[in-house]
Amino acid sequence: MLTLTGNIYEFKDTDIKGTYKSEIAFDRDLKRVLEEKLILSKYKLDIGLKTKILFDTVFHPRMAGKFYFHLSPKECDLVIYKRLLERQIEMWSEIRKRFPEIIEFYRFGENEIVMPIVIIETKNEDMTSHDLLLYSAKADKIKNTFPFVKYFLVCNHTTKLELTLARHGKYFDGIYILHREQDGVRRLTDDLGKLIYDIQQHIQKLLHERMTPPA
Repeated sequence: MLTLTGNIYEFKDTDIKGTYKSEIAFDRDLKRVLEEKLILSKYKLDIGLKTKILFDTVFHPRMAGKFYFHLSPKECDLVIYKRLLERQIEMWSEIRKRFPEIIEFYRFGENEIVMPIVIIETKNEDMTSHDLLLYSAKADKIKNTFPFVKYFLVCNHTTKLELTLARHGKYFDGIYILHREQDGVRRLTDDLGKLIYDIQQHIQKLLHERMTPPA
């Protein structure tokens, strides 16, 4: 079982503030809380900010009978992922053997593809319906490539109705609102604890149950 530290529903108001000057500041605090509550080292998982995920592949003609193979990335706000490391090197070597007509790979970042387990789209402040539809479509596209991924939307605060969020964000596996306004004050909800619990359950099911052989 994936280990959790402390009570996942106990937070201080300073853990995640009601307002931030920038979205990256919100993302950093959310990442810190997830790292504190989830012990990811058991499964050798990392959590990264603005992490590039494989989004699409394109073959482009280079010369007679030869092609470039482009791996197109998409940056995601927060990603819990597993590194491929030496397995990736073996993968490139195997692809070159099987497809000698491919002469070059266009890769991204530090020539590394990570295997996402959980992806979190974040919004510090409110978003338009158009933005929500775009984020949801991005989630759908990435989940077509990685069907085992859980893709969550985490809003620090929003005025949108739950029905609107559900309708326009239909491709997300969960939508969490961390602050609701009460008497003119933004107060922390229990959605942060629910998010951590849902992440824990997904990782346990995907990486523990599938890796444990039947008795």
